Amino acid sequence: MCASWVVSSLTVWIVRLRTVSPVASSSRRARSANASVPSAQFAPPAVYIPAQARRGAEGKARRMVTADLLSRARAGDGEAFRELAGPHRRELQVRCYRMLGSFADAEDIVQETMLAAWQGIGGFTEDRASLRTWLYKIATNRCLACS
Repeated sequence: MCASWVVSSLTVWIVRLRTVSPVASSSRRARSANASVPSAQFAPPAVYIPAQARRGAEGKARRMVTADLLSRARAGDGEAFRELAGPHRRELQVRCYRMLGSFADAEDIVQETMLAAWQGIGGFTEDRASLRTWLYKIATNRCLACS
């Protein structure tokens, strides 16, 4: 099942790459010939901004709220855990679907992931990784064990 999924996903990417025709790109350039700079085919590279520079007053407030939710979740508050893990549920479901190829299996694995995270929230430390990374790790391991 795993090898067929890889082959099918590679086929999709190859088809997508072939549908981008250089003729369409050159005709787009011809239309913008009067522009001084030709249009680029790809977006400019992203600029890396260190974490310390990204975090302003709002980042500090967000970390305080997250720390509060995390301590409440460790104390057994289910609503705090839902607030922490809820925003990541959809992307976890997409990741599991991509790994497994079945929507129903993906839903089951996400449910198991949330249960495992709830049971193991006491062992989670933000110093080692973010909550998102931790949830992804749990979900990935569950998907690999499932397939």
